[in-house]
Amino acid sequence: LVRWMILKTVILFVCLVFPTWSYNVNPDLISVSGFSAGAFVAVQYHVSYSETLMGLGVIAGGPYWCANDNLGTALSSCMSDPTLIDVNELVSATNYAYKMKSIDSTTNIAKSTLYLFSGTKDSVVNTGVVKKLATYYTNYMPVSKMTQIYNYSAEHSFPTNNATFGACDYLGSPYINNCDYDAAGAILENIYGKLNPPVPFLDQNIIQLDQGSFIPNPYTPAKASLYQYAYAYVPTNCSTNQTSCALHTAFHGCEQTVPNIGDLYYKYTGYNNWAESNNIIILYPQAAQSELEPYNPEGCFDWWGYTTESYATQLAPQMITFNSMANYLMQQQ
Repeated sequence: LVRWMILKTVILFVCLVFPTWSYNVNPDLISVSGFSAGAFVAVQYHVSYSETLMGLGVIAGGPYWCANDNLGTALSSCMSDPTLIDVNELVSATNYAYKMKSIDSTTNIAKSTLYLFSGTKDSVVNTGVVKKLATYYTNYMPVSKMTQIYNYSAEHSFPTNNATFGACDYLGSPYINNCDYDAAGAILENIYGKLNPPVPFLDQNIIQLDQGSFIPNPYTPAKASLYQYAYAYVPTNCSTNQTSCALHTAFHGCEQTVPNIGDLYYKYTGYNNWAESNNIIILYPQAAQSELEPYNPEGCFDWWGYTTESYATQLAPQMITFNSMANYLMQQQ
């Protein structure tokens, strides 16, 4: 009896850590997006793993390696004073990272599409920072593959057409606003082309991943400043393994962790509604707040180097974690 109880406990643990879902993900339909700190990290992820990605969506984010492994630079050049951003220096840093084999070949970037958004009232990340990102990408892709939106009176927020959120020019938690603009849909259509209209999502299609089990040694969730769990929306058709599905990773911004705003980001930014009607699995990695080491009190993903100086490459613990989760979902066939 004791042996049977131990066996049941082991089986339960394995099922919780590595659930036996089965999905048919098309490896040619993988993409990424993010808001604010999550946008900077989405850029890092896109540049690091460009061989496997077909598109990127950025809301209030800046160029690759913008912070130069320095918090002061992150808070100045990369947020409030874009005139300090030297794009040529960042391109050189990118090319050096490829030379050191810590990112994929930059020639892959040309096959991607790029969506950029910055609100005219954004008082946190200056629109000029986003425009510097566009300039950065002109070194790797034609301007014709970029969509740039700068004409909405939006504060620093993820813009939606969800009337339950605050006004578009509101600055504050949960940093998700009603701008009568569906940014999630705009991002996904920019990447995947014309899509079916969004439909109501189903709560039962949201799954929880043990994000901590994907963090590489010797890091722990606390040392990597990542939440123990991540979440994913798996559309009804994708859950049966009978339909070929896309995979999109969406990164939240600072102060948008689960302890900060609950499920608002991974439920109500609009991604899931488009996902359900278009067979797109959405992966939502989760950062965590840390008051000491590393110092990350607002629960931002690492875009300035609080985990390692290699934070923007395939050598970084967060990058490895995100990519491992994506690969796990892709390999469930």
